[in-house]
Amino acid sequence: MPKEAKKYKTKDFYLAAFFLANGIEFEVADAGNNTKYFVFTDFQDRDVLIGSFYKSDLIQKYITAIKTAKRRMYATAPPVVYEREEKVRKIK
Repeated sequence: MPKEAKKYKTKDFYLAAFFLANGIEFEVADAGNNTKYFVFTDFQDRDVLIGSFYKSDLIQKYITAIKTAKRRMYATAPPVVYEREEKVRKIK
């Protein structure tokens, strides 16, 4: 029986996106209670790549900017009101 490859999982959306940007594919696993994990086949330089992710000031500033933009976007958005347009038939 072949040995199953080791897996690495994270809930960190931004880390998962960073892995993906570096060519590392993943699957999404559901752990219940609306918790999602990104599951990767473990790879040799994982710790190096994670270190570069967390040590990069530019990446961390980018993540903070995304979170700030999302917070502002949803905080100031007026409620969406959908009005039903009814066509009125005129009788002559």
